[in-house]
Amino acid sequence: MSGSVVNFPAVLETHLGLTPETAGPIRARTLRSIVITEHATPQSHWQWQDAIDDPYVAILFAAGQGADRAQHLRAWFLPAAPGMTIRFEASRSMIAVWFPLRELRSAFKGGAPHPRQLLATPLLQGLHAFAHALAHDESRTATTSTVAVERLFSKMVFGAVSEVFLSRPMKRDPDSLAERAYSVMLLNREDPRFTISTLATDLHISQRSLQRAFAEIGATPRRVLQDLRIELAEDLLRSKDYSRLSIEELAFHSGFSSATRLRRALQASNLPNPAVIRARSGTNPAEPTNGAAEESASDTGRDDRGGLQG
Repeated sequence: MSGSVVNFPAVLETHLGLTPETAGPIRARTLRSIVITEHATPQSHWQWQDAIDDPYVAILFAAGQGADRAQHLRAWFLPAAPGMTIRFEASRSMIAVWFPLRELRSAFKGGAPHPRQLLATPLLQGLHAFAHALAHDESRTATTSTVAVERLFSKMVFGAVSEVFLSRPMKRDPDSLAERAYSVMLLNREDPRFTISTLATDLHISQRSLQRAFAEIGATPRRVLQDLRIELAEDLLRSKDYSRLSIEELAFHSGFSSATRLRRALQASNLPNPAVIRARSGTNPAEPTNGAAEESASDTGRDDRGGLQG
């Protein structure tokens, strides 16, 4: 990118009505659904536009200079709010991470997100360092590598936002324990190695206590975790950004140990198989992949090991 913006990010124009001259960007990087921009000296203020069809949220990082960058790091979570104005200190450089609001809907449990300053935690510092490195990276990576980086970055964004919107003191009543467990599931659902046993260990409780907490609200931790993974798999199957992935790769990125485990989970929930979901969404790959070919064959009945436990 060498100090100039390549392909001025559309999100800056649609959300803020900015041009390359008024946005003050010096670098921009698009990572599938995520956009990262670096700004030397933005104009004195930005203002959200009206009628945004596919809203993004922005995480704005303002860091100190030189060796004190980490010590003076500040960050804000800013949802698209028509009419809201963002004002800047004239001399401060900034990195902005633009993230689809739909990817964070679970963090707000259906409510409307509101602007918040994010907590200065090691996770936030790591997210800033990652965003800075990606903004300055000019290499071209393979599709699978890009997907892996995007999912890792998404997980870090979700974690940083969840620390503000979902964190609260642990209580003894079943509702709050189940809510806390739900938050941990959201942060780890993409990992096929994450199980109910792992969840109980992370919460420092027994699996029996975890089962009782969910039973009080008419659910089971196993079912909730599987539903979260199915929801993620459906989103990826319907997304054109992931249309080049095989079903096997997509299953792994959704937290399933294999395509067979994903198909069985969808079938158990009375949902179509992955190939049908893709076909109905118009996101089938241009050329058949191994995963797509598997969908046309009948299930061999082989019992794959791994996946959900508990």
